[in-house]
Amino acid sequence: MFFLGPDQLVGHTLATLEAAEGWLLFFHHGYLANHALERDVLEYGFFDYAVNEALHLSEREEATIDAIFRNIHAEQMSPIDRYSKTVNLSNLELLFTYANRAYQRQFITRNDVEHTFVVDFGRLLDRYFRETDLEREGVPNAAYFAGQLNLSPKYLGEKLRVLTGKTAQEHIHIRLTEKAKVLLLQSNNSVAKVAYTLGFEYPHYFSRFFKKRVGVAP
Repeated sequence: MFFLGPDQLVGHTLATLEAAEGWLLFFHHGYLANHALERDVLEYGFFDYAVNEALHLSEREEATIDAIFRNIHAEQMSPIDRYSKTVNLSNLELLFTYANRAYQRQFITRNDVEHTFVVDFGRLLDRYFRETDLEREGVPNAAYFAGQLNLSPKYLGEKLRVLTGKTAQEHIHIRLTEKAKVLLLQSNNSVAKVAYTLGFEYPHYFSRFFKKRVGVAP
């Protein structure tokens, strides 16, 4: 199962579509106007995932999702009345809720795959902070590591948050803080020099960052 956000493109050959089985649903964001989903749909991270970052459904989950789609289809085939839109929106909300639950579960239950993923991400972090000239390249962001792992930033962030309790950006800041401590303790450089070495454009940005993370000024 996968989701597409506005302006995302996906293509298939005609032969692929002819042989495909399943459900495909498109809806316009304007259809959600004045409903809680108008706001809530922006919080569902899976609309920002790449197409290859699919949800793996169990047979039981597949049956549940299939039943929701059949309800939506049956409603669309029925005569329109004052309750039609309410029923459609309720089915959409239920669909998104089940999908959100399954995505969160997926990160937890695929233990062997996800453990390897966390290790790989940690190695990428170590290598970047060990081998990269931060003064020239700057502090990395989550998008950089997502690209290295062939993931979208949203998917990377949610996987790490579920598996480790911290977002990708938090992991980056932890490594940056550790490196800052080492430079401050093991050298005679000024705070300003350390700030520039770590890729901060201005020393007071570094001082603010460090005090927020450690509790004391550098």
